[in-house]
Amino acid sequence: MNKKTKRFLVTTLSVATLTCGVIGWATNPDEQKTASAETATTVISLVDGAACRIRTASDTEQGSGIRFKASLDKAQWTALAESNEMIAGIMILPTDYITAAGGYTHSALDTAGKSYLDFTYTEDEVGEETVLAASMVDILDQNYTRDFSGVAYLKSTTAFDGATEYGGAYYAYAEYTEENNSRSIYEIATGAYNDRVSAKVTTDYEYSVTYNEKTSYSPYTDEQREVLKGYLDGVVDIKKNAYAEVFVTNNTEYYTSPYTVEKRSNAEYKINYDLSVTAKGMLYKGKRIKSLSVKEGKTSISLTDRIVLSADADINADGSVTLGGRVTPGGYA
Repeated sequence: MNKKTKRFLVTTLSVATLTCGVIGWATNPDEQKTASAETATTVISLVDGAACRIRTASDTEQGSGIRFKASLDKAQWTALAESNEMIAGIMILPTDYITAAGGYTHSALDTAGKSYLDFTYTEDEVGEETVLAASMVDILDQNYTRDFSGVAYLKSTTAFDGATEYGGAYYAYAEYTEENNSRSIYEIATGAYNDRVSAKVTTDYEYSVTYNEKTSYSPYTDEQREVLKGYLDGVVDIKKNAYAEVFVTNNTEYYTSPYTVEKRSNAEYKINYDLSVTAKGMLYKGKRIKSLSVKEGKTSISLTDRIVLSADADINADGSVTLGGRVTPGGYA
């Protein structure tokens, strides 16, 4: 499998490229959307879902992040390459950029001024491979719950079947759907961290884990699980139920969030962070704090940086939460 990696930095996307190893857990949706009219080739196709690329302290490669894969129909690819100088590619970009641009082609994204990471593979780099992988690493904390998409395509300097011309080159794109090809690193890491079996029945789950006096088996080493856990610990996953109770939603039999919600009065909740988990704590307006107090009111407040709220009916699209209107630092760490 041919693999490449790039970083996602603030509002810009870097261009540094190198080959790296990946390990991952993929999620697959139950439903699919109708294919977009932009779909023009079956030579390359995206593998459903995405995976975590995990870098531990003992690795020499670039950081951890999100990985997308594409598969090539080798017979069709070989036939195209006989008469064209072909390039296979995978773009990675925020899903909201595709929505804003009204499409996922280079033309649509460039016209809308939307950035993307673009991984390209020459015929020599593809070689005998049938699967290509691209990874975006060092995702910022505030983007842990942001959905990113993978888009696969073919490119040539000469026209080929199904391709359209743009910028002096010809492009054809694999089928893309948001359900199949868009994921957040938090979503993937949550599934991977909690991917356990109760008995060691296959070699895929070879690592024993004891938590709360209960033993389970994971496909990941202790070091790899710590990387995954870092994504879970970086998100305040809270929800308000029909009884106006606010609580942490991502606790499982294998994981306990470092965040807790304390009801201080009928109108006020306090979000606490367990500093014994990590010394980072939470950030509010650039200052490191131990807790936040959310008081109900008529306006919304936005929790940013280290505090990232999960998507929920009671949480606004801009990342603010309509639990209240006032955020009060609860003591500096």
